[in-house]
Parts: sequence; C-alpha cells; structure tokens
Amino acid sequence: MNKTEYVNMMYSSIEAYCWGREIPEHIKMLCLCQSCLETGYGTSKLMMNNNAPFGIKATGNKPYYESKTTECINGECKTVTARFCKYETLVAAIDDYFKLLKWSRYAPVWSTKDFQAAAGKIRECGYASSPSYTRSLLIVYDHVNEILNVDYNAIVNTQHDPLNVRSLPSTDSKILTTLPKGTKIKIEKEWSYVPKYNGFVSNKYTEEV
Repeated sequence: MNKTEYVNMMYSSIEAYCWGREIPEHIKMLCLCQSCLETGYGTSKLMMNNNAPFGIKATGNKPYYESKTTECINGECKTVTARFCKYETLVAAIDDYFKLLKWSRYAPVWSTKDFQAAAGKIRECGYASSPSYTRSLLIVYDHVNEILNVDYNAIVNTQHDPLNVRSLPSTDSKILTTLPKGTKIKIEKEWSYVPKYNGFVSNKYTEEV
C-alpha cells in the first residue's frame, strides 16, 4: 500500500467511524495525520501486524506488543522498549483513539478551532515526547491535503436520504459510507469514483456546479 492508498483508506475509515458523531473536521484530520506520522503512512509493523495506527501505549490488561521507540525527557532522547496497544480491527483502534482524546488531559485539543492549533496542543498535552512532533504533524498535514485535494465539479443533491458510497459502481455492491446533501464531489460518467472513501456514487443524485 503506497502513501496515497493509505491516506484514502484511513480517511474513509475515520469518516465512517465519525458519521453521526459530533467530531470537528480538524480533529478528524488530526486523527488522520497522526496515523500517517506514527506508522510512516502504514508501513510500520505496528500498523501492518497489529492494526495499530496511533502508537497508543498499552496499560492494564490491554493486549499489547513490544517495540522500540524514542522517548525525549528533559531534552534528552533515548531508545527504549515500550508496550503498545494492538487491536483486532482498525475500527477498534480508531475507537480507542477517540476514547483517549476524551481524557481530561486532552481537553485543550478539543477547544481548538483549526488543525494547526490542535497539532500544537496534542503535543503539549503529552501525546508524544518528541519536541518536533508538532512540526512533523504540520508537514504531514500539507502532504495529506495534496493527496486528498480534488477538483470538485458537482455536489450531492439527494431529495431526502444521504447518498450511498458503494464499493463498486453498482447498486448491488456494499455500502461503505454515505454523503450528506451538499457534499462536493468530482463526477465522471454514470458512476463517479470518490478517492476519499475508495468507493463510488451514482451520478443520478448529483448536480454539476
């Protein structure tokens, strides 16, 4: 899986999880960018072998795997072996990430209004010890936006229900997620591919703009 495929896969998974939940867009992007940074865009063993895209430390009786990591304390960085959470599914990992962010120590992250501020607060609140963590997140953010950027030429224009995004260009295929009315997309022919979700939508329910 290359960088583009990983970003689109994670974006789709995060959007699907957050559907119906009151999670700001910039916090979703924080989740996405942290997963890219923590796993090297999905190439690390913690992601490939353990469904663990966020580098969350394991506590209590949580299933874990051990891996070497760099910790920086009082300006001194050294390599240590730590226990990280492992998950049965990617959805379980995303759920655990947002549960972690609900801890009181991360309240300042939720009070931010944009990605740049959130990237600073997540470091200040102790998610990572690296002094360059925020800068690294901002670099990833720019790259992720380049991958997700699409020249939109239409919007979803359904009458009532949101528009289904399907795994294949067919009404018989699996529904991956849904798009609410007004969502910007790039339409093609009868069906349009939506890179963010790695799925397809029927153009019967879109309107060119």
